[in-house]
Amino acid sequence: MKREQGLLLGVVAILGLMGWSLKGDAGAGARGSRQARAKDLILDALGPADPVVQLDGHASNRDPFVRPLPDSPLELLALPAPPLDELPSLLPPPLPAGSPASWSQHLFAFPATPLGDIDDLIDLDAGADQGMDQEGADSGFGSDEVGTDEATQVTLSSDQDEFGAVYDSIRLDAIRTFYGFILDDDRYEIQVGDPITFQQVDAETGEEMFAPQTYQAGEYEAFALARTLRNQIEYKVREMRGASPGRVVEMREHVDWLLANAIQQPIAFGYAEEHARWLIQVQPDHVLNWLTLGTVWERTFRFDEAFTLYATLAGEELPESAPDLGLELQEGRFAAAEKARLQVGMARILRRLGADAEAEALLRHANQERPAGDAATLVALGSVLLDRGQPAAAMLHFERVTNMSPPRNSPLALANGLARGRCAMALGRFSEAADVFADTLRADTASPQAKDAASGRIAALYGGGDFATAVQEAEDAIETYGSSAQLLYLRGIANAADGGAAAEVVRDLRAAAASAPLDAAPALAALAFWYDRLGLDSEASAALDQALDQSPDLYYARYLRARWAVRDGELESASEDLRRLVAEAPRCVGVLAELAWLLHAQDLFPASEVAYRRAELELPAWARSSSTAPQWADLALRRGLNFAESQEWARAAEQFLAAKSFDPTLYAAQNGLARVAYAQDDLTQAVSEFAYLQDNLRQNQEDPQFLYAQSWQGRITAHARLRLWTDDFSGSRLRPGWEILLKAKLGVEPRLESGHLSIRGEHSGKGRTRATREVPALHFQSFGGDFEVGARHSGDAGLLIALETRNQRQQWLFQVFRDRDGRLVYQWKQGAKEERQPVNIPFPTDQPVRIEFDINREANTPELRVRFNGEEIYRGAAAQLKSSAASLVYGMFVDTANALPVHASLDNVEAIYAKP
Repeated sequence: MKREQGLLLGVVAILGLMGWSLKGDAGAGARGSRQARAKDLILDALGPADPVVQLDGHASNRDPFVRPLPDSPLELLALPAPPLDELPSLLPPPLPAGSPASWSQHLFAFPATPLGDIDDLIDLDAGADQGMDQEGADSGFGSDEVGTDEATQVTLSSDQDEFGAVYDSIRLDAIRTFYGFILDDDRYEIQVGDPITFQQVDAETGEEMFAPQTYQAGEYEAFALARTLRNQIEYKVREMRGASPGRVVEMREHVDWLLANAIQQPIAFGYAEEHARWLIQVQPDHVLNWLTLGTVWERTFRFDEAFTLYATLAGEELPESAPDLGLELQEGRFAAAEKARLQVGMARILRRLGADAEAEALLRHANQERPAGDAATLVALGSVLLDRGQPAAAMLHFERVTNMSPPRNSPLALANGLARGRCAMALGRFSEAADVFADTLRADTASPQAKDAASGRIAALYGGGDFATAVQEAEDAIETYGSSAQLLYLRGIANAADGGAAAEVVRDLRAAAASAPLDAAPALAALAFWYDRLGLDSEASAALDQALDQSPDLYYARYLRARWAVRDGELESASEDLRRLVAEAPRCVGVLAELAWLLHAQDLFPASEVAYRRAELELPAWARSSSTAPQWADLALRRGLNFAESQEWARAAEQFLAAKSFDPTLYAAQNGLARVAYAQDDLTQAVSEFAYLQDNLRQNQEDPQFLYAQSWQGRITAHARLRLWTDDFSGSRLRPGWEILLKAKLGVEPRLESGHLSIRGEHSGKGRTRATREVPALHFQSFGGDFEVGARHSGDAGLLIALETRNQRQQWLFQVFRDRDGRLVYQWKQGAKEERQPVNIPFPTDQPVRIEFDINREANTPELRVRFNGEEIYRGAAAQLKSSAASLVYGMFVDTANALPVHASLDNVEAIYAKP
């Protein structure tokens, strides 16, 4: 007892001494630290041999206390993009069109499909007939008065106006009036009482009746020529040939009228030059008379003569090759006050010849010579700048002319109003443009510019998105000014954008193209667009080809060609077109959107983002405050999908939220948010997003977005339960779970050899040896491994999956093996049913092959797929795996028909199964 007490005291003493020592060390350290703070801290520089530098940091993040897991979760699924509708498109632009950048505000949209079918068209050709400009036919010639002598003019009955508009007529008495043609050469000089040679026709059919007959004085009471534009021109010309010098202003207006109608009646060009030369002879000191002659030459494409005329009168130098005009010209006759007007004419011709830069320089020089400013020069200079893509600079000149306050109904003020309206449209200021065109129209509703002003206002309303008002004003303008090609075009595109009748849209656009056959490209391109919306593919393609044939540089037609090429998978040609279009109009959102999506399809995600970012800069102010802007929502959605492909998940989520703010019903964005949440390994949030979408669409369960959400919610939920189990047999013993003894009764035991699970030896008789694992049948997903058969092996050897009960009763078996003859065979058994099928693929010895079994459980009936070295050799239903309560056994086997050598091995096993 004393010995134990002594030992205890000794231990206590030792412990006390140790504690005292530790306390002393701590105190010394504390004292030392105080002393150290009084000195500078100096450390030796770390050299290349410093041990800290040479530490291996590869395992620095590894937690040594983490318990190894028997399996691991699978990598996240790669969710595809949700289903998308087609891109928003650019509606056909108005005329005047403005700049492509201005189309982005209201014409970049999801277009409504016109109602009905084009088979509803009635009297299709009537539109083309109406396309003839009736301004000349109805202006000043709508009365029944004919002849040049007012005393001899005769009034026909109003109930005969319909035939009188087409045919000449002769009235024999109060009852009989014949229609046909007056055949006399001097038909425009005939007076009542002169002999008339008349060819009667059937007014209903136009067929000639009888032979021509000559009526003498007393045999008829009156006659009248048909109220056609040609007859009106002839009468008016004969009237003005007798004009006095005091009617110079009226004569200039008459020449303008002839030029306006000369396209329909080319004979008017000759009469216009005749009267213009008369003006020079009567009043040679007025520059407007000379300009009138120059204008006639311009309209007849005699540009050299017109330019020479203007330059000579303005005192400008001309080359020796300048043409001889055959006129007595005084060089520099108007080099002072009226020079600017002549320079405007010169610039106009330069522009017609494509020399816009030279025209601009000439006009700028002319403007500098007139410090006070010349209105005509400013209008011309502004027009050049506008057409050269500088609307902001052009607007300054137009506003300056407005501030000069020329008479509101003067031709110059009207021209400035039209140009200013076009400029406002190019700047995207559609409300301002509509007001400017309206003011110009009110200034003189009877002027030649009135119809252009009305057309400009309709175009501004359409460009500003007010399609319904544009349709109504187009109807009114056609009623007032006749069915011109421009008005028919505007009514057609506005009616289509407003969701009008397909038949009316097609009729108007066809009529517009027929009315201006030399300038039909815009109408044909618009027709192609709406044909495509109506599903008339061949008609759309033909119309677009015609538009491009007539005008290869038409911006909108080229846009349609590129858009349809993307849709048809012709990405290379589409890329070339779109890049050129963007270079020409880098602010046109419709083209930027097409290019961005094309780059996305080509996996050029950074380049696609550049295009999307440029498009976003054009976001109009109205879209920021609107309750819905589906076209901009679609752009944000696709930009988000582009970020998702680059795995920039935070930026993708930002774009999807922006898309929902533009259009709360854009459920593809909701699916995009779910996809982002899942990619960020937030399964709960992803499932919530999918569930929220399905709740919103519970009344429309056929919606593609509903089906996407439903499908992928189930997939990711099921996928989250799956675990990956692998075994490369690299240890010194088999991992738990391998069953190697139950079937090893023939003298050969599966064992671990050289990093493989091997079955090698010699069977003692007929039978099978196998090495397997098992999982609940409903949890099994896939199994695969590298399997090798040795050259000494005799018999069958391969991999299997099987359903077995607890007492090892086999319910179903599927195995892939190399048979005794060296063939690749798959075999399945179920009760008495069996199928054994050789596969025409080599199965080598002493060389590993990859065999994989995979169950697709998404279908109502599970589907088994088997691959051999990546090539599918079997696919079929496996109803046994749907609800079986048995275990699924998987692994390797060897089978011999006698006492024979066996040699097979298994490596790199992968199995996927669901967590219980």
